[in-house]
Amino acid sequence: MVVVNTYKENLARNPVLYYIVAFLVNLEFNLPIWVGFFSRYISFTQLAFLNAWDYLISLVLEVPTGALADLIGRKKTIMLGWLLIGIGNICIAFMSDFSLFLILFTIRSLGSSLISGADSSIIYDSYKQLNREKEYAKYASNLGLMRRIALSIASFSGATLYLIDYRLPYIFFGILQLLSLIFLSRLTEPDIKPKPFSVSNYLQQTKDGFKELFKTPVMKTVTFYYMLIGGIGWASVAYFNQPYAKDVGFSDTEMSLLFGSVYLISAIVILTAVRMHKIFTRKTIYIGLPVIILLALLPGFLKIKLLAIPAVILSTIVAGMRFTFLDQYINLEFNSQYRATSMSSLNMLVSIFVALTIGIGGVFQDFFKTPVIITAFGFIALLFILPLGIKLSRMHSE
Repeated sequence: MVVVNTYKENLARNPVLYYIVAFLVNLEFNLPIWVGFFSRYISFTQLAFLNAWDYLISLVLEVPTGALADLIGRKKTIMLGWLLIGIGNICIAFMSDFSLFLILFTIRSLGSSLISGADSSIIYDSYKQLNREKEYAKYASNLGLMRRIALSIASFSGATLYLIDYRLPYIFFGILQLLSLIFLSRLTEPDIKPKPFSVSNYLQQTKDGFKELFKTPVMKTVTFYYMLIGGIGWASVAYFNQPYAKDVGFSDTEMSLLFGSVYLISAIVILTAVRMHKIFTRKTIYIGLPVIILLALLPGFLKIKLLAIPAVILSTIVAGMRFTFLDQYINLEFNSQYRATSMSSLNMLVSIFVALTIGIGGVFQDFFKTPVIITAFGFIALLFILPLGIKLSRMHSE
């Protein structure tokens, strides 16, 4: 009896530990300066290629690493992932050659793939084994708040570190990611009773986990919706928002203030939305996210500095709501035995879309500038994501 209680107490500690981890690994001091950092050495086209390559590697490895997490344990793969990312970021600080950047981006992509799906799965199954699944949305919003507080602090201070030494943002960022391993080592693995590890079980796990995404008509629709809304939201936050702000006239110092404020505002909005669960239901979220994206991106071609502020805020809110709301909705449909594999499969689809948008957008970026690319994404949302959102809202009457 004592053993069971101890195990449950350890499971209940997992979310708290991951709050600390989320804060440390999201102190992205490079956030306001990464465009300036890489512009010292490479062109926008090369920079877009690096980011597209990042997502291409992730999508190739996403499902295999998810299946690995389900078979050998999520904790092990998460720790290995942050180890690789931390080392990669520290090394980037001292490189100046495109080919070396490519190698380090590949190492970081492998790390991201090992984490993706495994991190949300270990926490969701911790709640599930405690019969507290309904608390996951609140956890996700609190996690998002923790991440955005860290991003705000890093954004406000990143430019100062950059002025002291342009390598410091990446060095500090990598060190804190390595520090997170101390807290990750304290996580407790939920008792899922995985299949014994073998090549045949590994391949079958990958196949079965991917099939979860398309097992019902509703799941098919949710999967395509998640891929598109997650892809555009994440492509904006991870790449296009910064060049967009720079193209419309923000200086490096102004961008530090802008993005620090953006992450703080988006955190407050998402946290408020979670608390107002009677208004922000599954039905309203499915319609609301594409509407927000339309408002954010369609006016981009106007190239007005003041319009960039709400555009960046709104796209960041959508990217955050994907993790807070959509992850919860889709986790309800997954079998625990395949959860990490299925989430990795879903993130792989998002990575495909992100890689395509960054890769194709980057080719045109030097010619048409980022504001025009932003508007093009708005039209994609209008033609494809909004109809899917309307369809899903009709499927759910809550």
